[in-house]
Amino acid sequence: MRSQVIFEEIQLLSIKERKAIKVNLNYNKLVIYGKNDTGKSTIIKSIFWILGLNPSSLFSDDKLDKNLIGILKIKYLDNYYFFYRNKDSRKLFTFEKQLLIETERNSEWQEYLANFFNYPLSLIQFNNLEEYYIGLQGLLTPYYIDQDTSWNAKWIGPFENLNRYIDFYQQVIEHFTGIISNETIILKQKQKKLITSKKENELKIKIYNQSRNELLGNYHDTDHLPEINEDLFIKNIEESSDILKKSKKLQDELKNEINNIISDRYKVRNLLKSAVNLHNESIADLTVLNEIPNDSTIECPTCGTHHKKTIKANIALEFDIQGIEENIFFLNQQLEELKKQEKSAINKLNLINNEIEKFDIQLDSNVSEEYTFNDILYSYSSKNIRTNIDLNINNIYDDINKINATILDYQNRIEIIDSTDSVKERKRKIKKAY
Repeated sequence: MRSQVIFEEIQLLSIKERKAIKVNLNYNKLVIYGKNDTGKSTIIKSIFWILGLNPSSLFSDDKLDKNLIGILKIKYLDNYYFFYRNKDSRKLFTFEKQLLIETERNSEWQEYLANFFNYPLSLIQFNNLEEYYIGLQGLLTPYYIDQDTSWNAKWIGPFENLNRYIDFYQQVIEHFTGIISNETIILKQKQKKLITSKKENELKIKIYNQSRNELLGNYHDTDHLPEINEDLFIKNIEESSDILKKSKKLQDELKNEINNIISDRYKVRNLLKSAVNLHNESIADLTVLNEIPNDSTIECPTCGTHHKKTIKANIALEFDIQGIEENIFFLNQQLEELKKQEKSAINKLNLINNEIEKFDIQLDSNVSEEYTFNDILYSYSSKNIRTNIDLNINNIYDDINKINATILDYQNRIEIIDSTDSVKERKRKIKKAY
């Protein structure tokens, strides 16, 4: 990255202070110098922050506003790019302002930049043993020394949460210095993936064993059960199972049918109640109307309009009453039909329930003086469960053995490429040089 990336420009906007700054960086030789408290560290840390990292002492003593918005312009492989950062929101644009990635998830950001800058170093996290690309956290770690923590203090790392990774510093420094070759790094990464896969398989075996204990914990030795014709036994089980499935399905259908009938009956009853009330009101209105002499003026109780009472009004009201009575008769017929349907469905449901109960009784019936049909069914099922679980466990053990063989093969190749002695010699030369 040092030889391929040129920092061109940085822009910072403080929402809190309502101030902005733009710094043009000299791409020929990038050295930031100045007196104390002139903002050198702020510029340097802001560059790392906009790149998506979190310098460990970035906001110490509230020297840097946490509500900064930053843009960093770089040149990489003869192309220009813009990095954007606002709190946890990270974005990367091309020079033509095409958005390449936008995310608030650090792992997603680091994985993208690991591929973007061709830095495929990945490490394992302590908490979940999952593998993650390090990205710029690993790529920039060797370049960043934070003088705020003192030059003589033990180096705890420049960015936050690096201690979550197994052997972070050793692997990054070995990769950076060339103590370990890239080929060895890749082989070690493959080893780590295989080790993780091996642990997952070992967990599967543990789960299978727990399942077997839970399913067959009360299983007693039934090898001495009466001999049975397995083919005939399986056929009977399949036929019985088919009958039971159909019975259960019909049972559910009848339950739904009864619920629908009850719902319809409830609606019809409400309609019938309303029709009877309307009929009574209409009879009462007709009685009052008959007592009023013809050609009398009547005031409508609803709208207040005055109407003349005629024989025609009596006929119209009587006609309405007749229609209501026909509707009541129809609703009563409909109600009776729903009662018949409900009774028929309940009878069918009782027959199905009886068949299911007979089937349950059959399972508890004796097939010999000592054992019931249920005993043999349980015995047969338990043997199948054991056989299937053991088969799966054996297959997993085969996978683990293959993984172990591949891990050993990778280790042999690593020893050929970077033997223990050659790595020690490189470390010795580096220590001597510094």
